Amino acid sequence: MNGPTEIWLGYKRLGDRFAVRPPVLTGGVAALGEGANNLASLLAYASNEAGLKTVMLDLDGQASNRISGYMPSYGLQDFSYDSMLMDVNPSYHAQLLASAYACAMDLAMEQETTVNMVAQSIANESGVASPSALGDMLGNEDEERGRPSAKLGARFHALRQLNDVGEAGMVKRILEKSAVVGFENHGSPEASEVACALFIAKLLALTAAGEAGPDVVILTKANALFRTRPIFRQSQRLLATFVGAPFGKVVCSESVYALDQGFAKTSYSRILSSALWNEEAEGVLLTPNMFMFVNGAFGLSETFIPREFEFRSAKSSEASENPDSSADGEVLEAIASSTNATRESISAYLAPELGHDTVTRAIDRLQAKGAIVIVTKSMKGAAPIHVLTITTAGRKILEGKP
Repeated sequence: MNGPTEIWLGYKRLGDRFAVRPPVLTGGVAALGEGANNLASLLAYASNEAGLKTVMLDLDGQASNRISGYMPSYGLQDFSYDSMLMDVNPSYHAQLLASAYACAMDLAMEQETTVNMVAQSIANESGVASPSALGDMLGNEDEERGRPSAKLGARFHALRQLNDVGEAGMVKRILEKSAVVGFENHGSPEASEVACALFIAKLLALTAAGEAGPDVVILTKANALFRTRPIFRQSQRLLATFVGAPFGKVVCSESVYALDQGFAKTSYSRILSSALWNEEAEGVLLTPNMFMFVNGAFGLSETFIPREFEFRSAKSSEASENPDSSADGEVLEAIASSTNATRESISAYLAPELGHDTVTRAIDRLQAKGAIVIVTKSMKGAAPIHVLTITTAGRKILEGKP
């Protein structure tokens, strides 16, 4: 974010234009209080207008209805597969991915460590850490440790609606220009929050690997994702990495009390609603249409009235929600005819004919359907291996039965 670009947000008390410069966003901005999520749409519109590559992460769909007409709009059907695919900086991505699941699912630190261990195993094969894959492998871990397999693995299986759809490399393509990324309407609030956290993890893994990232990332309803928790429960790796990222970031939360105070305290700047400011103000009181911009790094504050702009919505980009399943039968046949078939061995066997990406997508699709499961098998004198096993549902598919 170089140059004298200014982001025009509104007007000062005396009518002058109020604008902020991109370096302010790099330090982090927390927009808090009533109207913060509405302000997020203006921030995205103004940043894009100023020529900054702006990515809006929209948890509830409100921003999409306002600004998707100004920049491309994407839904989970476009990038779900790629956000869980650990093909770039796999080990680092696995750590962030485990923290993303822990953040959205309120997992304890011990559980996050277990998820990270399993994710690292998948990362060694540049695989896809989908809820289905993790659910199978975490169930195996519980059994090996003498715990009921219905514990952690069952929570991941409950997120099967996060289907592995979309194309490989899609997250990188989304980040090449301004975009609105929506996570609403995916079965449950938890599923939407998990999907958003996984997207952030992939974004951070890409930027850490040297890929060009966005200039600004704006997150709506941040309190739903980065919410207050006892610090001992999890590592907060995802939040800490996001806060320290080299691009601009704005988190917006209507409920300041639910937002993790770690970000609010480390953000250089805050934008406070009139109600929030007036609670503790000793001098100037704001009318309901005003916000107070506070720059903690320089001890400056400025009152402004948000500018208005025309709302424009557009439909999300079209993507197939029923990906080609022609490879499913061949994958099932290969697993059925093999002894100790693993993801890696099946992929290596069929890749020359079908292509590596097609095979891995088919494996993940079959897992999501419950047609195959992963079973940990002990090997004499060697480390355990994760074997692909066909279920009853998979055999019906293989036999062509409805």
